[in-house]
Amino acid sequence: MLAAMQRPMIGHRSGAMEQLLAGMAPGLARLFRTTRRVLVGTTSATGFMELAVRNGVRRRALSLVNGSFSERFAHLVRACGKECVRLDVPLGCAVEPDMLRDALRRTPVDAVTLVHSETSTGVLQDVAALAAVVREFEDVLLLVDAVTSVAGSPVETDAWGLDFVLTGSQKALAL
Repeated sequence: MLAAMQRPMIGHRSGAMEQLLAGMAPGLARLFRTTRRVLVGTTSATGFMELAVRNGVRRRALSLVNGSFSERFAHLVRACGKECVRLDVPLGCAVEPDMLRDALRRTPVDAVTLVHSETSTGVLQDVAALAAVVREFEDVLLLVDAVTSVAGSPVETDAWGLDFVLTGSQKALAL
C-alpha cells in the first residue's frame, strides 16, 4: 500500500488513465447489474445528480421528496432551469406506487427523480415497484440516486428499467 501511494499521480487525460477506467468498466457494469455503458467521473454524487437532470429532463420532472437527499434532487431540477413538480411524503415514509401513478396521471413529465436509500430518514424506497409504474408512462425517464444503496441493497438497473443510476465511492462502496 505504501509503495503504491508513493507512485506519481496518473494524468486524467493520459493513456494510463484510459486503461484504468477501461479496466474498471466490466466490474462496475456487474455491480450496477447492467449491460449498458457505465460512466466514471471525478465529481461528487451531487455532480452526477446534475448530470442526470441536465441529460434526462427536457422541461419538467416529478421529484419524489421524502428527506434531505431527495430534497437536493428536487433543488437541482430547479437549479438546472427545469420545472419541478414535487410529490412530498412525510419524513420516514416511502412513496407508494399508487401515489406515483396518480401524480404521473395528473402532470405530464419528462422524468422522475428519486433517492433509493434516503439516509436522512432511514427509508429504502421500493425502486422495483416504482420503476414498474414509471414504465407505464411513455417517454418518462427514471433518475435514481443510489449513493447509499449500490453495493448495500439490490439495485437491478436493467431488470427494473432504470435509466440513470448514480452513486459515489464514499458510501456503500466504502472506497
